[in-house]
Amino acid sequence: MERRKDMNKKQFFKEHPQTKTILVEMFKRAGLSVNRFNFNKPGWYLSHEWTEQEEKDFKDWMVKFLKTNPQARQELMAFPSTSNPAFLNRVASEFVFNYGWKIKKEPATE
Repeated sequence: MERRKDMNKKQFFKEHPQTKTILVEMFKRAGLSVNRFNFNKPGWYLSHEWTEQEEKDFKDWMVKFLKTNPQARQELMAFPSTSNPAFLNRVASEFVFNYGWKIKKEPATE
């Protein structure tokens, strides 16, 4: 989600509605509102955490979203004509790697 410095959040979301849908879902899973969030803050995606299972569930949701939404594939993918689940899983994994929350550290067990 590369934004030009002169583009505000409202304008970005207008031009990238599918990315907005994905981010709204990601923020909802963290109990946050995408509308109240400052994306101009460096490392904004490091400000919250989720478990490995929550990350997996989000990626599964995103794969289904991409599979059933050609507009989302067009907006996010270099080869939007494919709906191959393995390829879509890679796209979701890359999105989470770049913009997903940090993984919560599990307490050490003795």
